Order: sequence, then C-alpha cells, then structure tokens
Amino acid sequence: MTISTKEKPKSKTKLYYTWVNMKSRCQNKNHKKYKNYGARGIKVCKKWQSFEGFFEDMGDGWKEGLSLERKNPHQGYNKNNCCWIPLLDQAKNKTNTITVTWQGKEVRLIELTEELNIEYKLVWQRINRDNKTPEEAIKRTLELKYPVNFLELFEPTEEKYQLSIF
Repeated sequence: MTISTKEKPKSKTKLYYTWVNMKSRCQNKNHKKYKNYGARGIKVCKKWQSFEGFFEDMGDGWKEGLSLERKNPHQGYNKNNCCWIPLLDQAKNKTNTITVTWQGKEVRLIELTEELNIEYKLVWQRINRDNKTPEEAIKRTLELKYPVNFLELFEPTEEKYQLSIF
C-alpha cells in the first residue's frame, strides 16, 4: 500500500516508525545503533526534523517491504541522499557488510549465501558466535547441507572434468 502525500500523516504507521528510528539512531546517544550513525556524524536534515517534512519528501515513494537507504553511507539523511529500496537489498549496502573471497572473487556474503542457497543467518552466526572465518563458516554450512561429496561440488578435481576425445 502506497501512502499518498495528500493523506494526513498518522503516527503509528510503519513509515512513521521508520522516521522515528532514523532520528533516534542519529540523535539519541542511548540508542544501540547511535555509534554507527550519530557518533559517525550522520545527521538528519533540518526539514526532516518534523515528520511532515520527511513525509513531504519521502512519503509518496514508500510502500510495505521497502527500507530507507542512504545512497552515500557517509552522508546524512536528506532528500538528495535517500531513496526507498527492498529490505534485502539494503542489507547488502551496510557499512558492516561482510565480504569474502570465494573461488578467487571478492563477493558480499549475503549474495553468496543466496547463490549457494544457504542461510545467511547461519553463516553469520558461525562467523560471529563461533569465531570462524567467513570461508570456514560457508564451507561448514555447505558440508551440513550437502554432506555427500561436498568438496567436489566446489573444488573439482581434474579427473572429474577431464574430457575424453573419441
């Protein structure tokens, strides 16, 4: 459901809570994520100090399932630096995004887990809770999901792929 700018903004909507959380992360030193926002100098523009100002700039493009994204993560919240994107896409653009080297390529962990069809959260927990390297966490998750000949799936031997010419 898209909210029209012609409707009067109401509190207790998801859009309203997005605005409240944005301001809190930047302005409330007691907020758990303040260190990643306000303490880094991320500010909310003057117009967006009121919900009406935020709604005027951003309300028309919002719909369920979207998240407020700063195009440049080192700049603040304002109309020119913000847009709405799907939640999963936003998770890929965080300053704490984990990148790994997999088969010689540098990739985002969240994209790799999607490609390998394994749970991102499981791999993330193995990295953060079990102190595994990203590569170890991915391999362990794959071993548990695909127990038979796991390594052959991702590290093929020459014999397996040797071509025979008749």
